[in-house]
Amino acid sequence: VIPEVSVITALSLDHVATLGDTLSLIAAEKAGIIKPDVPVVIGPQPAEALEAILEVAERNSAPVVQVGKEISWSGRRVDADGQLVDVVGLHDTYAVRLPLLGEHQVENAATAIAAVETLAEAGFPVSRECILKGLKRVSWPGRLEVLSREGGLVVVDGAHNPASMG
Repeated sequence: VIPEVSVITALSLDHVATLGDTLSLIAAEKAGIIKPDVPVVIGPQPAEALEAILEVAERNSAPVVQVGKEISWSGRRVDADGQLVDVVGLHDTYAVRLPLLGEHQVENAATAIAAVETLAEAGFPVSRECILKGLKRVSWPGRLEVLSREGGLVVVDGAHNPASMG
């Protein structure tokens, strides 16, 4: 399969028995999705992981979009119903109302925007309104999900590793 864009979200030590026990080994495995001359969107990474991913991208002449470098965000406001954040994409700025909690979700939203804008460059345009609507409606049950507000706030989180918490 040759995609129009590849995306690698933030990596951490995970699935070490299968992928390797260092961030560079895990990143090298995940970077296997990078194809020759196909753009790759890279979510924020620890330096060790980023170095491994960029090496694979360079070998494949894959254009790179780095979230946190070419894509940024600011003005994060958080409440029990989600977050409001301004994301500066490749081509536009988005005032995003995200119904998910956690800084990692803001990074994921910025990564999604980068992927959609990169797809637009490849001839698959998605309107600004659809991007905002999609982010506003996103749901991830069990991830910092507010279950109840009665008698105090009850939140459940099904994070599967320490890096995914919070």
